[in-house]
Amino acid sequence: MHRYVRHPIYLGAYLFLWGGVVDEFALQTAIWASAYLYIGTWFEDQKLIKQYGQAYIDYRQKVPSVFPYRGRVI
Repeated sequence: MHRYVRHPIYLGAYLFLWGGVVDEFALQTAIWASAYLYIGTWFEDQKLIKQYGQAYIDYRQKVPSVFPYRGRVI
């Protein structure tokens, strides 16, 4: 999984949140939780850069954060 996205668990969380939107409350929950996950992704990347340095920076340039898309796989 880490070959296609850097944060596969976050991808699963996004799919779970947005796949369950059936009413206004679920929509609001998905919006706020998505914002929380987005901010968490940034903090996690910063922590991993400190821990692994240039190797993680290189990996970050090759692999998309959460949503895989064509042309950005190893």
